[in-house]
Amino acid sequence: MKKITKVLLIASFTALIVLLVVALTPTKPTTAKKEYILLLLSFSGEANVKQVQQTIEQFYGIKTTVVKATMPEDASAHDRGRYKAEKILDYLQQQYPNQKVIALTSKDICTNMNGQDCWGILGLSNIGKPYSVSSVSRIKSDMENLLSKVAIHEVGHGLGLSHCKSGNPCLMKDAAGKIANIKQQPVKFCKDCSSLIKG
Repeated sequence: MKKITKVLLIASFTALIVLLVVALTPTKPTTAKKEYILLLLSFSGEANVKQVQQTIEQFYGIKTTVVKATMPEDASAHDRGRYKAEKILDYLQQQYPNQKVIALTSKDICTNMNGQDCWGILGLSNIGKPYSVSSVSRIKSDMENLLSKVAIHEVGHGLGLSHCKSGNPCLMKDAAGKIANIKQQPVKFCKDCSSLIKG
């Protein structure tokens, strides 16, 4: 009986040591899969989507799956054929919950800005939300390069970045609605913005 008890105590002690070792052994942090939906929302025209897709993927180190959809009619601004960007973002969140979506459209989009209900814009996203929409409608040349820049900028907002205030070149600078300002910025973030994403 004593021998059995001794064996049981040794087994229990061994099991306790194993549990402690497992508990104290540091584990590698898990990395979330960087997968996005690249949504072609009523997208047509001359822009090479494949080139835009590759630029976005290489910049962020992500994988995108192309999906096609039609612009929701309730997003219409009833103003010169434009669509309200906020309503598009609402649509994306409703249709693709718990997913990350980069929407590209050929439709002209707008938002409430500068005292107007439908101020034309190139893109929109909400800071910290994984949904963005970028439009090629106002881009008349160098489409792939400029649309890629707009999309990368908007995804940056989704990752938590505000407009960059540094004195260095950065794609997170506020373009103030001017394509010329987008052209001036390189396809890169400054060190400050890059560190905020990595952190």
